[in-house]
Amino acid sequence: MKLFIDATADATKSQVNSLQNGEEAPLPVAHIGDILELQCTFVNGSGGYSSFTGRADIVLNAGIGEVVARTPYTVTQTMNKMSDYYSVEIDLGTEEMKNAIGTEETMELDFEVQVCKYPEATKTLLQKKILIRNELIKEYRIAKPVSNLEAERI
Repeated sequence: MKLFIDATADATKSQVNSLQNGEEAPLPVAHIGDILELQCTFVNGSGGYSSFTGRADIVLNAGIGEVVARTPYTVTQTMNKMSDYYSVEIDLGTEEMKNAIGTEETMELDFEVQVCKYPEATKTLLQKKILIRNELIKEYRIAKPVSNLEAERI
């Protein structure tokens, strides 16, 4: 999932379409059990990159949960710095995520991205709702292969 986050905007409206297109963009639907691969590009709202893009001295936190209950269901606290974006994987198969959605078909949760510039304070750059879909196939097992002799009998 490629995200363009306007570091100068309100966190609830900071997900934008691209580096040059600052219109608010929706988050795509995610699925329980998946590994969500994020590529976060931080922009400045004027068609350029944010002032901290490329800095190695920052830590980015990303998570999904319920803000009202202050309950994270999955969180990652490190991101890999690339030249103009940061990448991270979020596990949507945690027991907390599975327990939260239970038997519901879908669940709307809070998705949050924070940046921590040491020694400065942490700042939430993105916080908006994300739709999580339950999984149909809970567990997949490969059937025992049939031997040639057994196949001939059938």
